[in-house]
Amino acid sequence: MNSILLVDDDDNIRQNYQDILEDEGYQVYSVRDATDALCVLFSTPIQLAVLDISLYGDRKAGHRLCAMIVKHYPDIKIAMLTSLDSAEDRAEAIEHGASYWVKSADMLEIKSNVAQLFHGT
Repeated sequence: MNSILLVDDDDNIRQNYQDILEDEGYQVYSVRDATDALCVLFSTPIQLAVLDISLYGDRKAGHRLCAMIVKHYPDIKIAMLTSLDSAEDRAEAIEHGASYWVKSADMLEIKSNVAQLFHGT
């Protein structure tokens, strides 16, 4: 089973994504901050990390977590998640080899984005 680490400080968004992804058969480890994310990474095999760019008002927290994952877990695929579509954030995500997603409540878009990373479809 493919496992996903989902990091977002918004409980409603995190729960919505978790429900959608679990319904698709993914094992989802849902956490609200970088510290909890690192605990999951240390103890659990993860194939995909979906990271909110801004955590608790820190506009760079997600990017720092992304850089850590790239450095220490290079096999994990990463998607950066944001509610603001910023060219600067997009460029930084791409620089780390991550996908860049604007937050959506659309189930088909969420499923499609994840399937694309796992299966290329």
